[in-house]
Amino acid sequence: MVTISMKKRLQALEARQKIGKELPWDCKNLFSIYREGDLHAHFGYFFNPKVQHSSRPVYRLVIEDQISLSPHAREFLSLSAEEQYRVVEQNTPNINEKEAEKIRVKILEKVI
Repeated sequence: MVTISMKKRLQALEARQKIGKELPWDCKNLFSIYREGDLHAHFGYFFNPKVQHSSRPVYRLVIEDQISLSPHAREFLSLSAEEQYRVVEQNTPNINEKEAEKIRVKILEKVI
């Protein structure tokens, strides 16, 4: 009986650990904002003939009012541009062609 009870407790603790590992919604929102800003910076670089021979700029997301953000989101915002890029690439799934086309159209509307 004791081992069955211990197994159930252990399973409950493991389930809590998995729940705790999921990113909060504000981090996911920041990641999507980062992706859009990075694509916008990339298109600005791509369409500017004066800077095409230099390296692609690295985008860094900066938000002034961080009071309502979770600790994970604040930690993400404190990272350098290269680290933000790495974290976003690791934690966001690749987008399919339809979503990519929607983003391209959205950015081209802003640029043009």
